[in-house]
Amino acid sequence: PVLLANLTSDKWAANIPEFVNARPDAIAKIGEQFLNDYSFVRAGNEFYRHGDANNAIQEYGKALKLNPDNVEAHQKLGFLLYHVKDQPQEGMTHLLKTLALDPHNPRAHYDLGMALLHQRKIDEAGRHFAEALAQMPAGGLDDQYTPVRVHQNFGEALLLAYKLPEAKVHLARVVELDPANAQ
Repeated sequence: PVLLANLTSDKWAANIPEFVNARPDAIAKIGEQFLNDYSFVRAGNEFYRHGDANNAIQEYGKALKLNPDNVEAHQKLGFLLYHVKDQPQEGMTHLLKTLALDPHNPRAHYDLGMALLHQRKIDEAGRHFAEALAQMPAGGLDDQYTPVRVHQNFGEALLLAYKLPEAKVHLARVVELDPANAQ
């Protein structure tokens, strides 16, 4: 047995049989079948979690080379390129591709809403915030994608559009969900 560093997981076996009853020239190449697009997404997620956007972007790109329809890779690339790397065109392309592949993806709707809010396209942003809220579980998805954040940004977007009664509904919901929220 040999430890295969960074290639093992609690849910996977790491032993790959290499003894075959065949002629020496019978196998031209052994492929790495244990690596797939999700392997690169998980690697990208780890880089992102540790604040390394550049390597995360590279890993998500590798995932898309293996599977151009990987929804999570497109969504994460869209977020990172638009909001972290200041590459709005590329970021929008990936976010729109995410929604083409998965029209009910709450993360992509929220990220696209934030991008459109940044562009001052308030009504379009509001539609995506509303869809994110409709698709998101009550407890949220993680620290970045929560109903509190979506309601708060939706409320702020509506304030910018001078839609005060609608803004009040969302901001009141923020206070209800998070009474200590100072904003």
